[in-house]
Amino acid sequence: MPASLTALKQRFEIASAGFGAQDWTLLGAIATELALSQSAIEQLSPPPAMPAPLWLKRAQTEGWVVPARLTRSGSLKPHFAVHPDYEQLVLRHLAASEELERIGAVLRTLLGARSVSDLTLALQSGGLDE
Repeated sequence: MPASLTALKQRFEIASAGFGAQDWTLLGAIATELALSQSAIEQLSPPPAMPAPLWLKRAQTEGWVVPARLTRSGSLKPHFAVHPDYEQLVLRHLAASEELERIGAVLRTLLGARSVSDLTLALQSGGLDE
């Protein structure tokens, strides 16, 4: 394994050690969909969770989330993506802990036909042929 990849994985493990359920759920949802609008993130953050705008500010400051520009979407609402360095690490962590399927089900309910969670889940589980 290249030294830079090892360093990235170590940085990820140290930084994510203090994550709570809201952090994993939101990062997983954003990574699963490649990007999510702020309004979708708000719907995934019901009380008593930290309000989505505060969570997004913290996640951006810490470098976990970045603004996303969606070329396909006609939406003018801000969208966010997991930083490319961490996207696959977040997905792999959640797949290993068996939380990714639960997050995918929530996203299919929330986004309906717009959700790409089925594809992400298939890629993470190696079941793309199914």
